[in-house]
Amino acid sequence: MKFTWLKYLTRITLPVAILLSIVLLAAWVPSALQGHFGDVCASAGLMMCNAALLTFMIRQTGGGREYNGLSYIVYMMAVTAIPALHTYWKGQLITLMVLFVIFTIHNSYMEQDNMREAFRNTLILYIGSLIVNDVIWLIPFLWIGHGVLGTLHLRTWLASVMALVTAAIWTGVLVFFGWMELPFVTILQRSWFITSVTDWNAWCQLGLLVLTVIFMIAVALHTDRDSIRRRKLAALFGWTMVFATLSTLFPSNETLFPLAQSSLAGIAVLYLLQQPTEGRGRMFIFYILSCVVLYIAPYALTEWLHF
Repeated sequence: MKFTWLKYLTRITLPVAILLSIVLLAAWVPSALQGHFGDVCASAGLMMCNAALLTFMIRQTGGGREYNGLSYIVYMMAVTAIPALHTYWKGQLITLMVLFVIFTIHNSYMEQDNMREAFRNTLILYIGSLIVNDVIWLIPFLWIGHGVLGTLHLRTWLASVMALVTAAIWTGVLVFFGWMELPFVTILQRSWFITSVTDWNAWCQLGLLVLTVIFMIAVALHTDRDSIRRRKLAALFGWTMVFATLSTLFPSNETLFPLAQSSLAGIAVLYLLQQPTEGRGRMFIFYILSCVVLYIAPYALTEWLHF
């Protein structure tokens, strides 16, 4: 039996996405009621900014011009699926910085001179690393991103290194005068992110990483149907996912799992916005059900063990 209506599930307009986002925000209420109202509000606000930026990025590639609500709602579902991170506004702020860096790298790949973008993006990532130390490892990712797009030249790399050295000197001055603490002290101290068998939040994060791998495989099998700009954006999200996965599995002081959530959303949208088929409709249903299960699982398993 054919279910032709499945192919239209991914055709979500922006007004519909806004209505659905209100429903999704209701899933953040339990976190706010636990005494973290300010952090939840900050995280939710940054999440909506990230969703809007991701939507604009996808639109720039020529995908989803009529149905640009899909990327908005897919991103919100990826973030909402992990309740333990609803108060983690730092992760959403870092995600906003990284999405902006990806956006500028992707938009400048046809330009011959990328020195200004490389200098600015390095400074942005360095500032982010002072908030969450592991972001410092994203600076080599910046070089990889330029390499993926074929825009990594000697001048581009030197501009990035110059920005890094300048920022390091300013940091040294601030530390010397006692205006800030020495950063990156614990950056090499790593541990496996699952601390116990009953750490359900960590298991749910692992489940979301597996979901991302599934969509990465789906995108890789259909890249020939995409435009060059969308293929390059998918490659950037893929490299971000590799870095975010390593940082999540072996975290230092704070996790960068929100980066993995943004990568999942970007990769999933690039797949779902291809030619509408019943298969993509089923994948969208699978994505929704997976996010729902991951959201409910920590509460359900905790209650079951205490029963």
